[in-house]
Amino acid sequence: MFPDPVQQSVRCVTVLIVTGVLMLAVAVIGDYGACNYSKTALSVFAGLLSVLMIAEIAAGVMSFMLSREVSEQLADFYITIYSQYVNSRGQGQAVTLKLFHKAFDCCGIGGAIELFVRDTCPDGNILQQITFASCPSVIKNVFNTSAPLLLGGFLGTAAVMMVALVCSLVVRKQLSHSLPPPAYLLLSSTSSLTAPPPSSLHHHV
Repeated sequence: MFPDPVQQSVRCVTVLIVTGVLMLAVAVIGDYGACNYSKTALSVFAGLLSVLMIAEIAAGVMSFMLSREVSEQLADFYITIYSQYVNSRGQGQAVTLKLFHKAFDCCGIGGAIELFVRDTCPDGNILQQITFASCPSVIKNVFNTSAPLLLGGFLGTAAVMMVALVCSLVVRKQLSHSLPPPAYLLLSSTSSLTAPPPSSLHHHV
């Protein structure tokens, strides 16, 4: 069974993929409605865009509120992998540690000089290898400092969706006010232009 941080990471990636697919589908529907002057497609586009906008805001708020908890769980997960690698020197733990070290530019939990997992530390000169920060503290700091930026990104995306929603509603309203005339009016006006009046027929006779 995967640890909680790994499960949460898998869930986050799955949510991002599903959200991307939905956004692509919504964009296709919106383009179809705007290019073909379809009020039905524009209505579906507006409804789906509203749902996505609410989801973006909720995801941003939840990521901001849960950032501290996620960072602590991820730091604990790193410590667990670190302890397993020190005891068993397994290849799987080594790969996981290298991923952590490369992503957060840190190494180990012992501070400046790391003796137990130095072979998994990022590449660099001797000075860099003895001045790497402790990974648990770096992980917590990165999540705590990035939480406001992440919230701003979600809210910015929601603002862009709001602009697209307003534009789609304006286009739909314009289509409602500029409906084409009925077909029977076009037919009657065309027949009146092509058929000669009865008086002219009697005159020629």
